[in-house]
Amino acid sequence: MLIKLYGVFSVVLGAILVIALNLCKTATDFYIPIVLFVALFIAFLVLHILLTVVFSLFVSLKKQYDKPNKFYRFWIDKTVEYVFNLLAVKVRVNGAEKLPRDRRFLLVSNHISGFDPIVCVKSLSYYNIVYIAKPEIFKIPVVNAFLNAACFMPIDRENARNAMKTVRRATDLIKNDYASVGVYPEGTRSKTGELLEFKDGVFYTAKKAPCPVVVMTVKGTNKFWKCVYSRKNIIEINILKVIEPQEFESKATHEISELAKEIMLNNLN
Repeated sequence: MLIKLYGVFSVVLGAILVIALNLCKTATDFYIPIVLFVALFIAFLVLHILLTVVFSLFVSLKKQYDKPNKFYRFWIDKTVEYVFNLLAVKVRVNGAEKLPRDRRFLLVSNHISGFDPIVCVKSLSYYNIVYIAKPEIFKIPVVNAFLNAACFMPIDRENARNAMKTVRRATDLIKNDYASVGVYPEGTRSKTGELLEFKDGVFYTAKKAPCPVVVMTVKGTNKFWKCVYSRKNIIEINILKVIEPQEFESKATHEISELAKEIMLNNLN
């Protein structure tokens, strides 16, 4: 949306300047509107970056937000969409019709790249999914402010007690109908693409909420830069199955974990 909006603004403003300043006096001046359009489009990009920095200053990094701030979430979604459109990265979503539209859910997926959550934020923005992510991301200036305001959550993988606090917070977000939560059961990125051992504790959220577990796989994000301006390389999101709460009501978290892993393996293999 933003890339079209900034494009229209650049065309309109460029036309006004050309007419008002009488910049095209002869046929050889045909390049002026083109250069003006490019300059204005870049100016809007710079303005967007500056606004992002300014907006980040109004977020307290010491505060833990109870629910996602709608404005900051909107800005995240549209900025990511803007970047993907600029880079002409194509994402195909298969099975989106399976996603619950009237309920919050726990989204679990394989993890092969640092771009995984960004791709999902862009492609599944309608579902307002917040992610549990590694703490390092929350140390990036400006980015950390937006993630904090949108209720993305860092998880301490070295301390089980702190990690469980994050899982409980995720549970509250779903129970209070504030957001769905995305998590990677492997706990870290797989460098080979093969599924690593799952951390069963993440499924505690689905048990306690209770909420559906959406099992998903992502393919191609580990080749993200090869997808830039490429028609052949497409990132693929596959919504495989929605496991309803009644299906795992009597199961332990490790049993839900095994079921989710089996569904992913069948797709990845």
